[in-house]
Amino acid sequence: MRLSNLKTLAVVAAALGTLAALPVHAGKTLDGIKARGQVVCGVNTGLAGFGAADSAGKWSG
Repeated sequence: MRLSNLKTLAVVAAALGTLAALPVHAGKTLDGIKARGQVVCGVNTGLAGFGAADSAGKWSG
């Protein structure tokens, strides 16, 4: 029984290692970010530390 569990663990580890080695493809999303020159994110105005208003009242974070 213990050997069977060890074999299962080895197969799962090998599969995860293979998947981790595959290249990641971001496609259109990454192309859009590069063309825009910045990442656009939302700001939560209700949680301290996650956003702040500047002197013009524009939120960023």
